[in-house]
Amino acid sequence: MLSLRQIEILRAVILLRTTAGAARALGMSQPAVSNALRKMESSLGFQLFDRSANRLVPLEAAKILFEDSEPMLAVQLALKERIDDLRTDKLSRLRILSTGPLGLGILPRVLKKFAVGHPGLGVRFDIRRLSQVVRAAEAGQADIGFGIELGAQPGLTVEPLHSGAMVCVCPPDHPLAQCDAVTAQDLHRYDFIALDARSTLGEVTRDGFRKADVPFDFAVEVSNTATACAMARAGFGCALVDPWTPRQVADRDLIIRPFRPDLKITAYAFWSERRPLSRTGTQFLAAVRRAIPVG
Repeated sequence: MLSLRQIEILRAVILLRTTAGAARALGMSQPAVSNALRKMESSLGFQLFDRSANRLVPLEAAKILFEDSEPMLAVQLALKERIDDLRTDKLSRLRILSTGPLGLGILPRVLKKFAVGHPGLGVRFDIRRLSQVVRAAEAGQADIGFGIELGAQPGLTVEPLHSGAMVCVCPPDHPLAQCDAVTAQDLHRYDFIALDARSTLGEVTRDGFRKADVPFDFAVEVSNTATACAMARAGFGCALVDPWTPRQVADRDLIIRPFRPDLKITAYAFWSERRPLSRTGTQFLAAVRRAIPVG
């Protein structure tokens, strides 16, 4: 077995690529790091690095240990944060992670209002990809996670917040701004701003085009819906986005139209089954529920 300290050393060497870099990051001497690696390999009974040509190249075994150790270190970090909170008497705290559709619009506004009503509340908030939010929630590194189109997940309590349908956004002078509703055939005729294929909503959009038997061509590809709205406002074309983001940025420079047939999506909140929501977390979730239907 490897100790947590040994795992930290292994990960630092892999991430920083040299024992010197790992030593600086960990506050150790370079010989101490090199010695720790040799002891690890001796204890495990197999080699972790290829040391030819005066370089440390991680072997497949090291890469596997690196990947498998991430959840354990996330739990360690969560425990450390809890201990720090207890040391400073900061018992009211929220660690929130979200994907872009909710995290770039609704959640910051709800969180600001919520914090005003909860003086002394400690908040940590960040926006990441859905897979990262899920992993953090599973490990207890986030008290609450928010994402789109998640569904049931082992190890998580998952609750739907609100269902809606994808919408089309475009500049007010665009021909589709005059339509009551927009279809894939309509979008195919004009410059289209696509969401990243690796994102959940990017997959939903592409599936909608496939079902309509319309080629999925695009002029620009972006990573999130807030960027898609900004590009549409700047005149790059039309985009399909979730129904919540454009409500945060809607103005006279951005027109919102329904997309047909509906591409239904659901927003979810989720947290670790091992750690029930705190009273503060439950209150915040209730505040989010009240805000989402109206944006």
